[in-house]
Amino acid sequence: MARKKYLICAFLSIALISLWPIYKYGTLTGFTLGIPDGSVRVVLPDGSGHIVFLRNRIHLWAAKYDRAIRFETDIISGVTRPLPINSGGPTKIDVYWLEKQEKEGSYIRLHDHRGEYLIDLSRGVTQLIGRINGRVFVSELKNNRMPVFGWTKVDGELSRVHTGKKEAEEITGRLASLQGKFIGRIDATEGPLRFITLTEPKEEELNHGAEQR
Repeated sequence: MARKKYLICAFLSIALISLWPIYKYGTLTGFTLGIPDGSVRVVLPDGSGHIVFLRNRIHLWAAKYDRAIRFETDIISGVTRPLPINSGGPTKIDVYWLEKQEKEGSYIRLHDHRGEYLIDLSRGVTQLIGRINGRVFVSELKNNRMPVFGWTKVDGELSRVHTGKKEAEEITGRLASLQGKFIGRIDATEGPLRFITLTEPKEEELNHGAEQR
């Protein structure tokens, strides 16, 4: 009996020790409890540093991943911010660059099958982009859940745009009108996670960024 209890305790101890790196990784990055499944660096064209796309596998057999961006730039270093969970298969994200202009900082814009995301490199935040009735709004991502834009209209005009109880911020000017310079794709469709440098998007179009009405 004593030997059986000893074996059970030993087994549990080994299991906990094995899980600790996974728990620690998730705690440090703000991820859910998951298995580290790769990371890839995207070098910024202006030489100010890079961002790191991080991915955790959070389902044993389904292609479901927790994702985040870590900032490693001249302004912000070691800060990790979330992206929504990908539950639609292998990673394929187009990456666009918007350079700094006057007092406005530089940005990275990401496109995947779930939506558009604006990475503010001067503030170290990740934001979901919503395109509604010809206007463009952003909402800061606080966790790995995909926010849903909602809005009300008065006399046919938008009066309030929000995600949950939070007011969305309208963006105008170049951020709303320009796609940015395409610099490559984060891809894991044909092997390990990698960043592929491309001069133009591949022929197939990603189903994202649809206008909402």
